[in-house]
Amino acid sequence: MIGGDSTNTNTGVVWRRHSSIGEVARSQVPLDDLSAPCKRAPPEALNHQAGRPCNSPVSFNFKPVEGIEDIIELPVEIVKSLSTDQHSCYLLIKAIRSGSLSPELVGLKCGPLNHSSWFTTAQAILPLWMREHGLKGEVLRRLEVLVKFCLNFYFKMYYIKVKHHLKFGPEHVVSSLRLLRNQTSKVKNIISAAVIRGAYHAHPENILDSFLSSEDQHQRYFGVRQIEKIRKGRDFGDATVRPHENPKVNLQATSPEDLINLESENI
Repeated sequence: MIGGDSTNTNTGVVWRRHSSIGEVARSQVPLDDLSAPCKRAPPEALNHQAGRPCNSPVSFNFKPVEGIEDIIELPVEIVKSLSTDQHSCYLLIKAIRSGSLSPELVGLKCGPLNHSSWFTTAQAILPLWMREHGLKGEVLRRLEVLVKFCLNFYFKMYYIKVKHHLKFGPEHVVSSLRLLRNQTSKVKNIISAAVIRGAYHAHPENILDSFLSSEDQHQRYFGVRQIEKIRKGRDFGDATVRPHENPKVNLQATSPEDLINLESENI
């Protein structure tokens, strides 16, 4: 869908460019699935203790989270256009990776966990890691799982929105699958179904659209040949309205060409 951008609705900031709507949602639903068990957790669980750690002093000796990939480097003009929440999260991610807390983040207040707003939920989780929270055992382990997921999946997929054109849709699906494979077995079991359900841009028509505007000559030729094959010599293909059905996605895909079997899919 060209021209759709939910950023203004979510944050009050308009990124004035075309985008493929749903890029952010692809990472939001897995976060909701992963954090949902907190709603059913006993009183000592993280969501019931969140108020106390948030009000705890900042720890300048917090443990940096290892094994975290860099998020995409945003251009200066994009950074300047970020909302306060988006910008603070961008800085939090860099701080947690490095173990170094900047002065502007010391006074950052985290809001309550909110399962109806994915971004603010993720935003509330990160500052907990940098405070003298006093959490131990299973509750601390849960916090670490959520922090690592936010850093290694949710925000990785959130900030790729800078690559906003529809042609990048299949590439982003490949990125989400790669990040999924890097999760622990338990996390993968929880979020895999949500990632697959959200793979709208793995639909063969979206992949072919992406190929037609690709900088890769092989992909452009392949896209044209597939469309010619579908049209069977006609000027136009089937223009009837058809229900959208996500194809069977190859979870081991490393490129858009590997996402699905274009030869067997009904386009």
